[in-house]
Amino acid sequence: MWNHFIGQPLAMRIVALVVALALGVYGWVRRKVVGAVLKAGNEWLKARGRKWLDVRTPTPPTLPSNLRTYKGIFKAYHHSAPTKWHLVIEDNDTITEVPVMKSDTLARLPLGAFVEIDTQTGIGLWEEVVLRTRIVKKPKSQGAAEI
Repeated sequence: MWNHFIGQPLAMRIVALVVALALGVYGWVRRKVVGAVLKAGNEWLKARGRKWLDVRTPTPPTLPSNLRTYKGIFKAYHHSAPTKWHLVIEDNDTITEVPVMKSDTLARLPLGAFVEIDTQTGIGLWEEVVLRTRIVKKPKSQGAAEI
């Protein structure tokens, strides 16, 4: 290969060396320019991201809005179809019947007890999931006289 290059006329060798030198300088400059552009872009993104993160303060976690609490006298827990279970609670002469998923905690509650039952909606298609049950003492009315 070198013997072919050396066998060329002097003017052609000079032109080939100048072209090779120009291509080398062009590649070196291009590498420096591309590196500088990438570094500047990276610094800009870091500064922009830092500014964006500093402005936003973390919000405290919130409870899901689909939580419900039922309070009242536990009247019944029954099923109307093989997969449909219902919870019946009475509070202030209002009877509430809630479709719930099958739950062993409801089956163990005594009938007539004053309870608080926490449920969550949106997990089952048409039913609520029982999360927690509490048996509480019913508050005494203020003006009632004890005999």
